[in-house]
Amino acid sequence: MYVSLSGTARLNDDRALIDKYWNPFVAAWFADGKDDPDLTLMEIKVAFGEHWKARESKVFQLYEVAKANVKKGSQPDMGENEKFG
Repeated sequence: MYVSLSGTARLNDDRALIDKYWNPFVAAWFADGKDDPDLTLMEIKVAFGEHWKARESKVFQLYEVAKANVKKGSQPDMGENEKFG
């Protein structure tokens, strides 16, 4: 599955949110824990999104892209697609 999101992002240093989302996976990246000076959250307000769910293998997807580049006016069939926002 491939997802594309567009929107506005801002950095958020809210300690309550950092506590809420802190977990062992995140801790592995920050040696100083929750007090690491490089730790912050990114808040994204999504305005538009789109996702594709491919039915076929990567080789077939590559074939579809190549075919669309050769055949003028055609687009590759990359599977199920939905737009939202």
